[in-house]
Amino acid sequence: MRAIRKYFFPLLLSLTIFLSTGISTYAMGDGNIDGGGGSFGTGSELNVWRNNQDGVRVTVVTTGGSVVATPIDLSNCNISSTVLNFGKVSKLQYTAGSSLSMNASYTYSKPAVALPRIISGSVNKASIAAIKRYFCSEYAAKFIASKTGIPFENLINGDYKLVIEPIAYFTHNGKNYAMTATEAALYNKLSGGALRRVLPSLTHQNLPLALFLEKSDLGYPAWTGSTSGKVSDDAIISSLGIGIVSYKDVPSEELEAPDYTYRVDTDVISSIMLTSATEVNPKNPAKATFYINGGTYTVSNIVMPSGETERSSIRGNSRTTVWTLRFCC
Repeated sequence: MRAIRKYFFPLLLSLTIFLSTGISTYAMGDGNIDGGGGSFGTGSELNVWRNNQDGVRVTVVTTGGSVVATPIDLSNCNISSTVLNFGKVSKLQYTAGSSLSMNASYTYSKPAVALPRIISGSVNKASIAAIKRYFCSEYAAKFIASKTGIPFENLINGDYKLVIEPIAYFTHNGKNYAMTATEAALYNKLSGGALRRVLPSLTHQNLPLALFLEKSDLGYPAWTGSTSGKVSDDAIISSLGIGIVSYKDVPSEELEAPDYTYRVDTDVISSIMLTSATEVNPKNPAKATFYINGGTYTVSNIVMPSGETERSSIRGNSRTTVWTLRFCC
């Protein structure tokens, strides 16, 4: 048994312990991200998206929405440097009046800790919980800081936000493209509907609905429409294909958690001590979510005075397999 002590920032005041993750420290930011999608139809080799060909564009902006560094593209895939694209332009810049400009040279970064699935396919579905955990993690913040040239301490000091946009890599009329949801909608309008005619389930469903806002921010509204089915170009441009990670006013917390491995068929009570520097009251309670062997266990309505400590615990049984509960740091 080994006690581990780590200071961190919570995701939506949700404290989590999780298993088998490649991200060593959890939660630097507050993720304003949600998503949906649906099933795919069939396509042809001239117009096709293969299920795992996705990524994200990350733009660092001020809390007022000013872009402070060139956006970066991230993907787990091996993408050709000659894939057609529209450069490193964010949704905020398109909203401000930037126009599409085709580029035949493409650069991106492949994180050492793989991205979660971003765009749901016909078989494998994306997990918004996994996307939030990834982009609100210390690892992601440090990686993005290193790629944008913004010191890590400055990135998380409350002056900046991350704008996250889903990217699809696909073939259209025999040519390979990289596009964000906003770029696909703008291109579709300019081409008289060329993308929606041949790739509607990708460009007007699963790509734009991969990420959208839970609450309004940076001038973009929370998405209250359907989370499946085809959406219009205008809806995509105004509201979809965007998630935001905030660092401002996210209170610091302390989590102390032991590592345990339990024998088969053992009754287990696992607990963590929670300490908050600010009051957590019934109007805005915290919750502790335990991720154990694929299961999710949540303790809700946690309240505590400023500077006080509260214990959160769950009870379970290891049943037929060895049960490991671990907070990795």
